[in-house]
Amino acid sequence: MIDILLVNPAEKGGFFEKMPPQGLASIASFLEEHDISVKIVDFEIEEKPLEHWLSLYQPKFLGISGTTHTRFESIRIAQEAKNFNKDIIIIYGGIHATLVQPFNKQAEEFVLRDEEIEKCKETLLKAQTKAESLGLYHTFNAVMEGLERKSTIKNSNSKNREHYNSFISTYCFEPFLSLTISAEGKVSPCCMFWKDENPSVLEHTLNEIWNGSFFRDIRNRLITGDIPDICMNCPSQLRQRSENIRIELQKMGEKTANTPLALLVRFINRLRKEGLYSALRRVKEWLYIKTGKL
Repeated sequence: MIDILLVNPAEKGGFFEKMPPQGLASIASFLEEHDISVKIVDFEIEEKPLEHWLSLYQPKFLGISGTTHTRFESIRIAQEAKNFNKDIIIIYGGIHATLVQPFNKQAEEFVLRDEEIEKCKETLLKAQTKAESLGLYHTFNAVMEGLERKSTIKNSNSKNREHYNSFISTYCFEPFLSLTISAEGKVSPCCMFWKDENPSVLEHTLNEIWNGSFFRDIRNRLITGDIPDICMNCPSQLRQRSENIRIELQKMGEKTANTPLALLVRFINRLRKEGLYSALRRVKEWLYIKTGKL
């Protein structure tokens, strides 16, 4: 019997070069230095199933390293481990960690509470200061912003959403701008939003999906402040794109014409230079910026 079994899920698509799980090796080295027994199984090269290794080592904890391209396989491993031993505690690392939580009730014990979040902020601030003093690249500020944002939303109720109700203030812009298609044909607005209800390109056209109820519901919830749990737990680094877009839209709002007369002058100039279509498009953009809606 060992304390922890660390596993590296296989990447089923064959899109990436197979590499040793150096991250798991680093974790294992640290654990061994602290007298915690640990083994690593790399399913990129191992052919025996998970059940074999669980039976052989009988670990108390199962650590899974998950990334975007192994997220489905890692969820399958988590489910298989729970079927084999309902008492095993699953530890999931990577940006998709929240996807595994339903398989692990013990995970609720590790959810940060308000006072713990404050301590976490203090630690992150020290790390940020240290990194900047050494001239090191870091994303601690983005993580801090994420913690602040979650606290704000958590403490607000459904009737107190003045911050939202406009396109510019939407929690995330991804459902308005992009599509992500999995190897199985499932479609999501980003690499994080995966549910059983995600539409599939095997059943619908992209136009039907883009304008369908699934995407419309997500957009409406993000605009009105009814934030889905998946979005609430999105890594702050991934949300930086939305913040950059928001800043640019705000700048556009500051520069845009403030009166219909100024708009008319710009419309005529645009009409002369680029034609009617471009001029009408700019009018549409002006209306959207002024109303804050699509």
